[in-house]
Amino acid sequence: MSYEFKPIDEEAKSGKKFILSMINRGGYRVEIMGCWIGKFKMEEYSDCVDGDDCDEKDGVYYAPEGWYEIVQSHDEYTYLQADGDVTHYAPVPKVVLQ
Repeated sequence: MSYEFKPIDEEAKSGKKFILSMINRGGYRVEIMGCWIGKFKMEEYSDCVDGDDCDEKDGVYYAPEGWYEIVQSHDEYTYLQADGDVTHYAPVPKVVLQ
């Protein structure tokens, strides 16, 4: 299956799930399922750590704005910060099972 990848634009940062193409820290191009999480959009369920956005008044901690890989088979975490430079995206195709 081939995908129609487009360079990152405003649509890519809409928060919808896409197939993301990125260069990982090892310098390899990889594709992941992921999305853009905007500032103050995803609450963290732990204490504030470096890079988190903290709302000290309300005591709410938020994940940093950026690209996240969506991991749907892992029990503890469902979003992991993308570890690389996301450069392109493609819509997730609809799967039809027969």
